[in-house]
Amino acid sequence: MIAGHRLLSKQMLLHCAAGILAACLTLANAHGSGQVEALRQTLENHGIEPSHDLADRAAFDALLGLVDPHAILLGTNAPPPAESGPGSPEIEEWPEGILYVRPGGFHGSNATAVIRRLGEWHSDSAAGVIVDVRDAGGEALADAAALAGVFVADGTALYDVHDGQDSIIETVRASRAATIPVLPPVMILIDDRTRRSSEVLAASLREHAGVMLIGSRSRGDAGLREVISLSNTQRVFVATRWVVPSTGDPYDRTGVDPHIEVADGGPRDANPPKPFKDGAEELVQRILNDPALSRATDVLLGLKALRKP
Repeated sequence: MIAGHRLLSKQMLLHCAAGILAACLTLANAHGSGQVEALRQTLENHGIEPSHDLADRAAFDALLGLVDPHAILLGTNAPPPAESGPGSPEIEEWPEGILYVRPGGFHGSNATAVIRRLGEWHSDSAAGVIVDVRDAGGEALADAAALAGVFVADGTALYDVHDGQDSIIETVRASRAATIPVLPPVMILIDDRTRRSSEVLAASLREHAGVMLIGSRSRGDAGLREVISLSNTQRVFVATRWVVPSTGDPYDRTGVDPHIEVADGGPRDANPPKPFKDGAEELVQRILNDPALSRATDVLLGLKALRKP
C-alpha cells in the first residue's frame, strides 16, 4: 500500500493538474458533504469565478504538497537550490575531558577532519563528546553515515532508504575504522533547523546506547530529492526516496525528538554554577548563555563523576 505522503508516480505528477478539481467535486458530493460545490457556488454568487489556470495551479500545488511539502517547482534551466551550512568544522578540546564538535553540516569534506580528530582524541579521563548540529544541513549522506559510524559498532544498521512504495531499497550500515577507539558518551545538540544529512545523523544515532539528543525537535524532512521534468518548460525538485532510521520511529513531517528538551528562550538560573573550576571565563560564559550546551555539559560531567572509583 502506498503511504499518503509518498511519491505516487512520475506519470501522476505529469497529469496531476488536469481534472483534479472535478474529481474533488465528485468525491465531496459522493460523501454527501458537497463542501467544494458549495464553495464554488458561493464564490459565483459573489461574482468570483477562479480561472481554470489558477484552479489547475492550485490543484497541482495541493497534490505536490501531499507528496512532498518541501518540493520546489523549477524553470527550464534553473538548478535545484544548493544546501548551505555554517562552513568549516569547529573542534575544541575543553577542560574536564570534553570534546566539542560542530561539523558545520555535511558538504563532502567536513566529516573527514572531525573523524580524524576523534581518532586522535581519547583518554581514560575523557568525559565525552558534544556534537552540535543545530542550524546544520548538508547533502553528503555518506559523510553523515561515516561520522555516525564512529559512535556505534562496525556493521550496525543506521538507516534504511525507502522508495515511493515504502519498500526498502537500501540499508546503510556503519563502517568503523579500526584505529578509532570506542568513545565515551555523546551528546548531540539539535533544533528545528537541523535538517538534511545532519538530521539523518541525529535520527540514526538516537536509539543507540551512549547517545543522548538535547535541544528541540528537528525539522522533520526525510526526503531525498531529484529533479523530474514535467514539461518542456517546467521541472520539479521533489522527494522520490525517504530515510527511515533502522531503529526508532520515522521522522518525516514529525521531526526527531530530543531525549532532553531545552528551549532556547526558556528561563535561566540567575546564578548558575560554573561547569569548570579552572575553565576560561569566555568559554564558561558561552556555555552558560546557551541552555542546550549548558545541559549537555552538565550531563557529561555528571556521568564522569559517577564513573569515578
